[in-house]
Amino acid sequence: MAVYDTTMTGTNSYTLVSQNSKNFDRDTNFYLRTMQDKIDSDWNMRSNRVDLEIEDEKGAEKYSPLEVVIQTVKDEKGKVISDDVRKVVFRDIMFKPPIGTRFRFSYNFDLDEPDEDKNIWISLNKNTSSPTAENVITRCNGTLGTIWTGEDGKGKPIYHYEPCIATHDLGGVGIDWNNTIPSVRADQYIIVQHNKYTKLYEKNQRFIVGLNEVFKVKYISRNDSLHTYDADDVSYTILYCDHDEENPLDEFEKRIAYFKAERLPDAPPVKVGSFFIKIVEPVSIPTELFSTPISFRYGIFDGDTEVGLPIPVRIDITLEGVDPVTAKNYFVFSGSDDTFTLRRTKVYSRAPLKVSISVQTDNGFIPVDEELNVTFEISLRGLE
Repeated sequence: MAVYDTTMTGTNSYTLVSQNSKNFDRDTNFYLRTMQDKIDSDWNMRSNRVDLEIEDEKGAEKYSPLEVVIQTVKDEKGKVISDDVRKVVFRDIMFKPPIGTRFRFSYNFDLDEPDEDKNIWISLNKNTSSPTAENVITRCNGTLGTIWTGEDGKGKPIYHYEPCIATHDLGGVGIDWNNTIPSVRADQYIIVQHNKYTKLYEKNQRFIVGLNEVFKVKYISRNDSLHTYDADDVSYTILYCDHDEENPLDEFEKRIAYFKAERLPDAPPVKVGSFFIKIVEPVSIPTELFSTPISFRYGIFDGDTEVGLPIPVRIDITLEGVDPVTAKNYFVFSGSDDTFTLRRTKVYSRAPLKVSISVQTDNGFIPVDEELNVTFEISLRGLE
């Protein structure tokens, strides 16, 4: 026996079909409206209703409670993928969070648990053509530690730990279950939400993953834009990584892998005849300047012999893009004879400190017809 909606004008079948407007408009589509009514009436009967939290907006790291129905996910053969991959179904069929949305909950689904005891989950798949609202989410099984200095790189350094999905197989994390042979082969695939932190990840950057493994990024995929004409509206980022050797500067306790562009060799000393100037101490110039002073000694040489004369030198210290007056706020310099010390103030600068030591042609001691010079750079970006 047919069941008719008596609130509609007319009872013939043509009238009922004509009420199913296109474009998933619940207010005018009879099918969607009755489906929502059915879901609402049955919602409290669902045994797999749970409380979890959903991120307020992408990258916000702030979450709000939400009741959903949670389900297991099966592959095309009907096998459950993993307990780390779940489907969440929303009560409101028009509520469709974008891919890349993060959720937070533990397997106990207790909103009152400490946040550090909950897991972060990332939405990696959904079906926008489905009349119901659901997302496939995957549990983050670790974090990537970095030193965050703001989007412009000029902020105060802080430690940031980005939830990530580390896997050896992209076919088992909910992106594409048939994609078991990705075009870029790697020892480890790491998936993170695309946000203000992860958009700054670079090729060759190093991360500590898992308990004590170090990986280096060899390729970054940021191709999954949610809108055709908005290249920055990316849902998630995939890092293709290979194992890397440990570095003495890796901080395993803080889970921060050392990452710097390979230090370029300092400019060789300018030689005039047999004369040149060089840094004698320290033997290896540090890459970072901190608030603890570092002492430097330079020497002027005639061949292999250091000239023991009080030859006047000019020491210039500059910061790229910073005027000389403002630059003095970033460091403290003191010197006498052939030694000087440098230390960083608490003010942070992304630009390196450039130190140039010169001997003029009219120095009054050694005969040179060109300026002798030695230059080195030292970073002010270290976190302390």
